[in-house]
Amino acid sequence: ASLVQSRRGGCRLLALMVSPVVARALCKAGEAEVEGSVLSWLRPWLASCDLSELLDRAALWCEEMGAVCLDEVVENWEDLADALGLDDVDRKSLSTVCSVSSIPVVPPTMTKTASFDFFRSSGGKEYTVVERLGQGATATVYRCTCGGSQFAAKAMKLDHLRMHPRFEEIVRCMKREISLLRTLQHERIVQLMDVVETPEKLILVMELMRGGALFDRVVSEGRLAAEEARHIFVQVVEGLQFMHSKNIVHRDLKPENILLDATSKPGLPTVKLSDFGHSKLIHDGYTRANSVVGTGQYWAPEVEGAGYDCKGYDERADLWSLGVVLYVMLMGYFPFDRNSNKLGFRFRGARDVDEVVRGLLRFNPSSRMSLEQCLMCAWVASDASSASATTSATKISNKV
Repeated sequence: ASLVQSRRGGCRLLALMVSPVVARALCKAGEAEVEGSVLSWLRPWLASCDLSELLDRAALWCEEMGAVCLDEVVENWEDLADALGLDDVDRKSLSTVCSVSSIPVVPPTMTKTASFDFFRSSGGKEYTVVERLGQGATATVYRCTCGGSQFAAKAMKLDHLRMHPRFEEIVRCMKREISLLRTLQHERIVQLMDVVETPEKLILVMELMRGGALFDRVVSEGRLAAEEARHIFVQVVEGLQFMHSKNIVHRDLKPENILLDATSKPGLPTVKLSDFGHSKLIHDGYTRANSVVGTGQYWAPEVEGAGYDCKGYDERADLWSLGVVLYVMLMGYFPFDRNSNKLGFRFRGARDVDEVVRGLLRFNPSSRMSLEQCLMCAWVASDASSASATTSATKISNKV
C-alpha cells in the first residue's frame, strides 16, 4: 500500500493502491450504488473521450467526490485522470476534450466583474476575496481580507447544490460544523471567525492556516522524522482532549484535516484540527454516534459496523483514527487495506513508539490507550521539547 496524492485546485485525495482484481470488484460494487442520473451523462461523455471501458471506475470516482454534473468532472479532470490511471496518450486526449486551456484558473465567481469579489456579513464587515485556495465537490475555500487581517473563507454554493441528491445532508453537515466550531474555542482547533449566509451561498470565515495540510507534508517528505511526528502527535492529542471534554467526537480525523501554521519552526510545526462537518455531540443523555461517516482508511472497526450494530460508537473511535494518523506520519502509508479485517499490521519503529501505535490500534475500544496515557507514555516523555505535554491533562481541565 502507498500514499498517492491527487490534486486539482487544492483538492486532495488519500487513497490506497489496490490490485486490479480488487479494483474491479470495488468498481462493480460502486456502479450498483451510484445514482442512475450520473451514469446518464457520464456514459456518453466517456464514449466521446474513447474511454467507455472505464465507466465503472469513473462512476465510482463521481460517487466518491460527490460530482453530480459534467462541469464538475471537467473542472477536476486531473483528479479523474489520476483515479483512472490514464497513460500519457489518454491523459492528453482527455485534456483536449476538456479544453483545459479555456478553463480559467480562477473560477468565474472570482473575477473582478463577478459578484463574489467581496461579501459582507450581517454585522457590516466587508471581506475582499483575494484568491482561491482549494476546491472540493461541495465547497470552495478562498483567502480573503478584512480590516488588514487575512482569513480563509469556506463557501458553499447553495443554488448550485440544490440539484445534488444529497443536498440536505451536505447543508446539514455545514450547519453542524458551524454549531460545533462556535463551542470549540481552543488553540489546537481552527477558529470560526464569522458566518455569512445568503440565498445563494453559505460562507464560513475561519482562521487562515498558511502551512497547508499535514497530508501534503507527509506526501512531500515520504514520511516524517520521529521528532516531528511526535511534536504533531502531542498537539493533535491536545485538540482531541478538548473536543472530548466537550462530549464531541471528531469522526473524520486524518492528515487532510490537520492544518499547519506556516510561521512554525522547521521540523516543529504548530498544527490545528479542522473540518468538523462529520463531528457529533455525544453523551448528552440520549444519543450515540451510529452513522458510518468519515474516511474509510481511518475508520475504527466499530464505525464500519455502525450500520449493523445498534450500540453505535463513542469518542474512542477517534483514538483508532489517531493511531492511523501516527502510523501514516511515521511510515508513509496505511497500516490496513480498507477491506482488511484490521486484526494485524506491520510497524517498523522504536519500541516506545510501537507501544503507542499498537495501544491505539486495538480492536476493542475499551482497551485502547487513552489520550492521557498517550501524553504520559515513554515516547512522548522522552522528548524534552514535549515535556509540557505530560501536564496537558491538567491544563485542559482549566480551559474547559
